[in-house]
Amino acid sequence: MLSSFEGSSVYDSISKAITFVTGTMDTQENEKSKLLNRIAVPPVPLVAAKYKSIWGQILGALQDNRIIEFDYNGRWNPETTHRRVRPYQLVLDNGLCYIFGYSEERGEERLFTLNRITNLAVTDDSFELPEDYEFSHRTGGGRFGAFIGEGPVEFVVDFYGDAREYIKACIWADDQKLEDFDEEDKTRVTFSCSQELPVKQWILRQAGNAIPVSPDWFVEQWKSVIREMAESAGLL
Repeated sequence: MLSSFEGSSVYDSISKAITFVTGTMDTQENEKSKLLNRIAVPPVPLVAAKYKSIWGQILGALQDNRIIEFDYNGRWNPETTHRRVRPYQLVLDNGLCYIFGYSEERGEERLFTLNRITNLAVTDDSFELPEDYEFSHRTGGGRFGAFIGEGPVEFVVDFYGDAREYIKACIWADDQKLEDFDEEDKTRVTFSCSQELPVKQWILRQAGNAIPVSPDWFVEQWKSVIREMAESAGLL
């Protein structure tokens, strides 16, 4: 996890937090450091961290349960909007930092990428942290990173060829079920989650070796993406 933040303005802060939590600062620090050097994480895209100036403010707001306000440009809505948010957690995923919390304007929980936040202010208004504020409880049982959607949906996906071994290497959802059809060189995975977009991207990364079976509306979305890709490549 730390490797994706190397060279960024928040590397030291995250490193110190992990060191504190894992208890590596003790009489056996040298021995533990040597062992940690034998555990490697492959290179991942480095984050173009732009949030050095707000990092401390966000940590303070989390610690004191203070409402924050900021301007935000979303991934799918580039128009700047002003947000008032009750911050629940910092979510670290694939090198990116998110604030997970309750957006008062939207009346629902949302994820905000720190790199898209400007004009952050920590207000004097406090909020009561819900008993269950854990981000991972909002994914509908899915394990596809920092994304939340509507209620959980049951997905059925068929994997072929070398993707069959790939799919068996991990638990992708809490209720995952695998079924082999060796005569068809196929493994079917059935699972539930509320992370539609990353599931779609996950399937597309396997090219022709992964084909969604249901739900129908999801299959049509997948086909639409493939058609757009074919048109862009001049194949249609």
